[in-house]
Amino acid sequence: MNTPTLLKRHRRTPANAALALALAIAGVGLWAPSATADPVSVGYTCTGPGAPDGVQSLQVTVTAPPRSRRAAPRS
Repeated sequence: MNTPTLLKRHRRTPANAALALALAIAGVGLWAPSATADPVSVGYTCTGPGAPDGVQSLQVTVTAPPRSRRAAPRS
């Protein structure tokens, strides 16, 4: 039977932990939202009593929420 010894298992644990940490840090960088988005023009029509006639325009700019302090990797 070929089973790893206790010493070999202890050597692999730090390497596996380092790999998991590197992947987690890379994931934070890949999934971080951008700070701002491009403006978008939206057309809408109001209905109901007293609503203006025709299509109304609206300019919308979306901003991502600030990054959490916990999300930033520590060096």
